[in-house]
Amino acid sequence: MRLKMYPTLLCLALIVSALASARAVSQNDEQNVRGAFLTTRPSSKKPTSTSRPPAGRPTGPPASRPHTPAGTSRPPADKPNIGKGGPGASSFDDSGAKGPGTSTVIASPGGEPAKASGPLGLGYTLYMRDAVGDAVRVNPTNEFRAGDRVRLVLESNADGYLYIFHTENDSDPKMIFPDARLGAGRNEIRAHFPYEVPSSLETREELRWFVFDANPATERLYVIIARRPLPGVPTGDDLVKYCRENQGRCEWRPTSDVWSLVKTYAGAIVNESRSTSYMGLGQKQSADERQDLATTRGFGLTQEAPQPAIIRMNASPGADVMVTRVDLIHK
Repeated sequence: MRLKMYPTLLCLALIVSALASARAVSQNDEQNVRGAFLTTRPSSKKPTSTSRPPAGRPTGPPASRPHTPAGTSRPPADKPNIGKGGPGASSFDDSGAKGPGTSTVIASPGGEPAKASGPLGLGYTLYMRDAVGDAVRVNPTNEFRAGDRVRLVLESNADGYLYIFHTENDSDPKMIFPDARLGAGRNEIRAHFPYEVPSSLETREELRWFVFDANPATERLYVIIARRPLPGVPTGDDLVKYCRENQGRCEWRPTSDVWSLVKTYAGAIVNESRSTSYMGLGQKQSADERQDLATTRGFGLTQEAPQPAIIRMNASPGADVMVTRVDLIHK
């Protein structure tokens, strides 16, 4: 009997060893992704010189409400709810707003030639409003309840362009950023500057969060960073014109060709670091991660600043676009 156990024990030992090796590889991958992303942050707190517009409210992602030009009054509005609206309504209504490997380089978007310097990367952190009003880190895989309030903080490792599309329960997508009512539809971003979605700069506290209502759904955000503007997607003056011609109905919905392109980009191989050991769950949003303070100081996130909870980087350094899907589930 004891002799018969030896092969079994040996097999168990080999399995345990293999699992330990797999965990070590996974941890190494996590560290490699994080290291590659974080080392491109500036090492000191100095204003960055760039030809792009400064980061901040004019170029950052919108809150989930229509925006009016500076100096004008905002029309009365309800709280921004996730899941608000009748049949077919989006949960962001009122916004107007895998493993390691290599991948085939997808055709570049339009615009001027990109200046590639390593793989594109995106760091993001989900914050939820706690009982005393602070923004604290939570796991995006949590199931949320009616009344929960959340905000995303995004960080790109390269200058470029930001787009955010939203679907609810796989409904037709709509673009919630850029928005013609915010910064004249501009969507330029700067490397390692924090961008809040929605913005904590909103004057009314209830507009600084996405609020889950009582209608269960899966909210999916497609966060896209690109070295050059995406073809066929209006921004700037074109988006302002679109809004004006539609009598203020400014939500732009992608054509089937544009959405097919987005889905193609989303299929690229991406290396990811999302271990809960790196997420800092329960940690409060720091001053460094505030979009308004980054704008005021003239510099973004340094290597000393808190790390994003989740970091994703294209496996191919030549890819000019990266798509990140963020699913928020509420019951």
